[in-house]
Amino acid sequence: MPNAIGLTLGLDVMLTTPRAHRFDQWGVVNDPDCTDGDASTLGFDKCPDPESAGVVGVRKIANAGFDPTSPPSPSNPPVLIGVACAACHAGLDPQDPPANPNAPTWANIHLTTGNQFDQIGKEFSAHLTPSDPRYQVFQSWAPGTVDTTAIENDGINNPGTITQFYKFPLRPYFTNHYLGVAERVHRAVFVFGGETPQFEADCWRYATHRPAAAGS
Repeated sequence: MPNAIGLTLGLDVMLTTPRAHRFDQWGVVNDPDCTDGDASTLGFDKCPDPESAGVVGVRKIANAGFDPTSPPSPSNPPVLIGVACAACHAGLDPQDPPANPNAPTWANIHLTTGNQFDQIGKEFSAHLTPSDPRYQVFQSWAPGTVDTTAIENDGINNPGTITQFYKFPLRPYFTNHYLGVAERVHRAVFVFGGETPQFEADCWRYATHRPAAAGS
């Protein structure tokens, strides 16, 4: 499963890990409707929804470009894997946790809490060796965190907590300009100058009319 930066992601390893150990090893939330796969499904879970890959928020479709005359490989995958928002932002419900986190029901899954157990760095480094510098970068990510640039050689390693996923209309947006191009930028509420703005108007005022720095 290569991507644009030449890194083969380990989603295939995670998705073919037995369901009884998948949360323990990867921190992902199993799709409650699925069961373990076998050779007939290439190791992927058997699911009533044919596009479920067996993990909440991870989807699969048949690869129209697959060459059946060649063995399956990262460059010739029989299925294409896609990751939706829920893969990171759906998590186990802290008010109704499952008895076994490897076997949740839908009642145990909250769609907006943020998955604080997801080992994304491990998923990124599954096909790397410890001697690879990229492996060391990804292994530094704590469970429930991700560096959303996902570029291991940009000189920045700043994994942040996977956040809750709700009340977007109440979060402030700013109309900024970058290189002369207008853009709408989302920003969470922040602390500036000792005060905490609570509404978009306040945040906009602080963002565009910042007081001069002391001594300037």
